[in-house]
Amino acid sequence: MPTTAPAVVAPRLERLGPSLLHVRRAGPTTAIGLVLRTGAEVDPPLASFTLELLARGRDRAVEDALGEYGGAIEVVWLADGALLQVEVEASAWREALGLLTAAVRSAALTGEDVEALRRERLAALQRRDGDPAARGLHLLQRRLAPSLDPLGEARRAASWSIEHVRKAQEQWLRAARPALVVVGEAPRAELARAAASALGEWPGPAAARTLAPESDAQEGRLVLPVPRREVLVVPRPGLAQTAILVGRTIPGDADALALELASAVVGSALREVLRRDRGDTYSVAVSHAPARRGGLLAIETQVEAAATGASLRAMFSQLKSAQGRFLTGDLLRLLGRAFQVERMLGQQRLSAVVEGVARLHVAGRPDDALAAELRRLGGVRDDDVESALSKWFAPEAMQVVLVGDPGTIRAQVEPLGLGPLQVIDDAR
Repeated sequence: MPTTAPAVVAPRLERLGPSLLHVRRAGPTTAIGLVLRTGAEVDPPLASFTLELLARGRDRAVEDALGEYGGAIEVVWLADGALLQVEVEASAWREALGLLTAAVRSAALTGEDVEALRRERLAALQRRDGDPAARGLHLLQRRLAPSLDPLGEARRAASWSIEHVRKAQEQWLRAARPALVVVGEAPRAELARAAASALGEWPGPAAARTLAPESDAQEGRLVLPVPRREVLVVPRPGLAQTAILVGRTIPGDADALALELASAVVGSALREVLRRDRGDTYSVAVSHAPARRGGLLAIETQVEAAATGASLRAMFSQLKSAQGRFLTGDLLRLLGRAFQVERMLGQQRLSAVVEGVARLHVAGRPDDALAAELRRLGGVRDDDVESALSKWFAPEAMQVVLVGDPGTIRAQVEPLGLGPLQVIDDAR
């Protein structure tokens, strides 16, 4: 890990009207993002499928047009919203902005466009479900935080038609006016005029929706479920390894930086025990996917099938020992510097800035939240991290998902007392 951190240069975000956020950044390219918010009525897999279709355009016309300006369009699912973004030559920002906003309003898609993307989506689902760890993470998402899953199930994707897509498109158009995020050197006055023109014809409500926190019922905010004392098993008879996924839901107002640092501490402890001391695995990943209506904290590893029970016992023992563990200031400063370096390097990519601004916008956070977060990277306190460890990594609050041979798993896991084993029908 690095011992010194670069100076924090936080992006200065300026709001040039109710639906335009601008970060001035000199360079040969400009990045533009169209930020669409989602509500509880939006189905994530169909919504992401529809947006990808709209981003391509009929017979890939939108992709080809943006390619003429040196850019490739990308759809990023944000759980609380979605982002269509493109990075193009700096001189082409007006054309790119117009193409991006017009893409969502386009009604020229055909059944052939739907079929082409559906084939690709089904292939992606097959690849995911063929990977034990990815299949386990999908089940964890489906059980705890379904809004985080933009792929969905193969059976549903196979049934979508052009009518489904048009209905989903109407949902986007009926929503409040989206926001535009622009990172580049476009002149402010020209940018404001172009954005007003592009969004002024939006069919939905003209007034931007207030992004202040609303009630759970209005916003569809996820109410954290009471932990279910059961172990979910996705059957893979004869599999030589077992994928272990352990996770829980995290509310959108959790201290994200403290949680990220706590995740690094847990990940380091688990790697030391499961990989170095026991030799059960090559890797352990601890991740946190944030979302306003509830994010997901997940621990992921794969072990030899014969070590499933012992590895799971060692994992839960480490989680228990992390409760109230005292952390030295030196360790936290070292972790803080590492994260600061990583984030500062990330801020060199325009797409990362666009996504960061989009996330704070859909989460209803203040415009200066991203800059404040970057400035705080190296200054998270010991007690903040210790609180995150005790609050979010309690073993009794974790849902366990195992992907492997049920016969091998059952004999090893049932004696651990984690709850009854429930084998999930893999065809569902």
